[in-house]
Amino acid sequence: MSEKDVTEKTLMAYNDVFADIVNVLLFNGEQVVHEDELEDALPKSIYKAKGIVREQERDVAKYWKKNGVHISFCGMENQTEALADMPLRVIGYDGAAYRGQMLRTKEKEETNEIYGKNTEELAACEEAAAACIGSDSAAVCISGKSAAAEERPEESGKEKQTVVRYPVITLVLYYGYKTRWNTAKSLKERLVIPEQIDPYVNDYRINLFELAFLSEEQAAMFRSDFRIVVNYLIQMRKNNDYIPEPSELKHVEEVMELMAAVTGDDRFEKCLESNDKKGRKHMRLDCAIMNRAEEHGIAIGMERGMERGMERGMERGKLTILHKFVTEGLITPAEGASYADLTEEEFTKKCKELPEQTETKSD
Repeated sequence: MSEKDVTEKTLMAYNDVFADIVNVLLFNGEQVVHEDELEDALPKSIYKAKGIVREQERDVAKYWKKNGVHISFCGMENQTEALADMPLRVIGYDGAAYRGQMLRTKEKEETNEIYGKNTEELAACEEAAAACIGSDSAAVCISGKSAAAEERPEESGKEKQTVVRYPVITLVLYYGYKTRWNTAKSLKERLVIPEQIDPYVNDYRINLFELAFLSEEQAAMFRSDFRIVVNYLIQMRKNNDYIPEPSELKHVEEVMELMAAVTGDDRFEKCLESNDKKGRKHMRLDCAIMNRAEEHGIAIGMERGMERGMERGMERGKLTILHKFVTEGLITPAEGASYADLTEEEFTKKCKELPEQTETKSD
C-alpha cells in the first residue's frame, strides 16, 4: 500500500471529513449526512481463491444510521492513478458487503433473533430514509418493501417476516490533476463481450469523482479540511501553481501529511514539525504560504542577476510576498516578522523600503 493511500485513508476516516465528502459529491452540498450518524464499518472482507482464503480491504467504510436504523453502507476508494480494473474491484467490495448482510441474517435466524421485530424495523427504516433524503434520492434510499426486504416463509408456526436490506454505495475519488480518468468507468467498458451475449451481461458503473475537475462552486461547498486538498488539486490543474487561502485546520497532522504526499514537498511536514512547539490545534496552513514565498524569492533573485547575489534576491523576494500577504490580511505583521526572522519594527521598516513592483499573476 502506497504512502498516499495510507494518508488519504487517515484523513477520510474522520466522520466530519467523510460526511462532508458525501454531502458535497452526492447531495450538492446539502447537509444530509451528519457526522454523528456515521459508524465505522469493518473495511475487510474475505474471499476464496485457488483454495486459499484471502482478504480484500476497502480504503474507508462506514454505516450511515438514523435513530439506530441502517440507511446505507458507504465506502470510499482513493486513486492517484486511473485503474482499468476499478469496476471489478468495486463489484468485489460491494458484493462482499451485500453478502455480509445475508450472513448476518443467517446468524440471527439461527438464534431466533430475526423473528418478531423485522416488520417494525422495515417500517422504521423506510421512515428514517424518507426523513433523511426524501423520495427523490432513490439511489441511496430504501425504496419500499419490494426493493428493501425479502419475505421469509412461515416456519414452525412463526409468522412470515420481512428481512431488511440496505443499499451499498462506493465513491471512487481520483486525485490526478494532470490528466482525466482515461480508462474504464463501468464493467462493460472493461470487458470484451461478444455481440450475441451483450444483452445478457449486466453492467456496473462506478461512482467516479475527479476532484481536480470539480467546479469552483462545488469546491466552495466543502466545509471540512478536505477543502484544502480539493483547492490544491484544482489550482494545480488550472495554474500548475498553488496559492493557499488563509485557513484553519482541525485535523492538522493528517492534512499536512496528505499535502506532503500529494505534492512531494517535504516542507509541509517540516512545517508540521516546527509547529509542534507552538501547539497544532487549529493551526493555519502557513507553511504553504511560506512555500510560495520561497519560490517567489528564488524567481526574483534570478531575475535581478548574480551581481546582487542570489541570497539577497531571495531575502527581498520573501519580504515582498510577506508584505503582500500582510497587506491583503492573509497574515498579521507579527507573523510576517516571525517568518522573516525580524522584529516587527524591523519588518515594517524593510517593507517600507521595498520598491513598487508589478507582479504577473498566472491565471
